[in-house]
Amino acid sequence: MEINETKKPVGYLHLVFELDWAVGRVVATLLNVCLFIILVGVALLSLWLELNNIFEHQEGLSDISTIESLFVILALVLLRRYLFYTRQTSERWWNILSMPLIWYGRFVLFVWLAVSVVAFSDLLDGTEYLNWAFLHGENYSQMLAFACMLLSLYIAVPSKNKRVNELDSQALNRDDSNDKNNATSQEQPQKSTSGI
Repeated sequence: MEINETKKPVGYLHLVFELDWAVGRVVATLLNVCLFIILVGVALLSLWLELNNIFEHQEGLSDISTIESLFVILALVLLRRYLFYTRQTSERWWNILSMPLIWYGRFVLFVWLAVSVVAFSDLLDGTEYLNWAFLHGENYSQMLAFACMLLSLYIAVPSKNKRVNELDSQALNRDDSNDKNNATSQEQPQKSTSGI
């Protein structure tokens, strides 16, 4: 009878540990999902505001300054680099789409934290550093946003251990030659190769 009495508390204890572990995992998953939604939402909102800032006067291409055109060119180059590296990995499409947004959301939250520290300091000390920065630093804030976007595209590349293929010079040349072959094959009609 002593054996059965000792097994009951151990069974209940095991059940309590399993339930505690499961509840902990559910809470952690919910917090991760909330953090993911917040980061992606902040990044998308900030991207939308920056794009609206580029076309602020509703005058089309004449709104774009040289800094903004340079940003667009660098963003396209980094986007092509990002897509090339992600094609070499086993990442899922959802991770490929969300990783630059998550990094950009992290940068935006960090900048908001820094701004809130300055705002709190202004409130305590009675200074107006934040107002001065908003009045005189519009171009600097746009350049900071562009730098954060470019940096997030640059560092969002998946890690090397997720590679499926090894990168070599043939793969780099094949990528460019495939683009050229696709362009020429669309211009020329397909030839039949029947042996009859």
